[in-house]
Amino acid sequence: MSYQPAPGMPSEGYGTQAPTAAKPGSVALAEKLMYGGAALTLISGLLGLFTDQDVLRETLRDQLEAAGQAADEASLDAALQLGTITGIIFAVVGTVLWALLGWLNGKGIGWARIGATILGVLGVVVTLLGLLAPALVPGATTEALPLVLSVLTGLIALAVVVLLWRPESNAFFSARARR
Repeated sequence: MSYQPAPGMPSEGYGTQAPTAAKPGSVALAEKLMYGGAALTLISGLLGLFTDQDVLRETLRDQLEAAGQAADEASLDAALQLGTITGIIFAVVGTVLWALLGWLNGKGIGWARIGATILGVLGVVVTLLGLLAPALVPGATTEALPLVLSVLTGLIALAVVVLLWRPESNAFFSARARR
């Protein structure tokens, strides 16, 4: 005598899963690029720790004076300390976000793709504003290496967004959402 499965139960037996869409190359590349973005963010943060404090002090003094504000030593010290702490926090959080979103997108988690898209677009905007900073902020200077790292990070962010929304990526995320 043969038994029929209960309504809503799998007919092929327990312990089997419906096949899932394989990770397409676009998602795999986006995942790797996000790990690269994490590495660049960490490198940029570390470089910030080794920036010549005297140069930063003079740049900050010039910016404050150009804005018509007083530039006493105590306020300059406080601003430099705050900038260092803020830079460390942003580097750590940025590195973790890049890596975490890379891993989650590689797993096909839909909300991670949305998060990566939002942060990627913001990253591109920040990169563009950084390129325009010398024209917009009196006394602002740009050193070559941080500028190059910023542009690379912005290009990676743009590439990630494009890759995550390709048709084969859409199919992958849709298949993972149905599981």
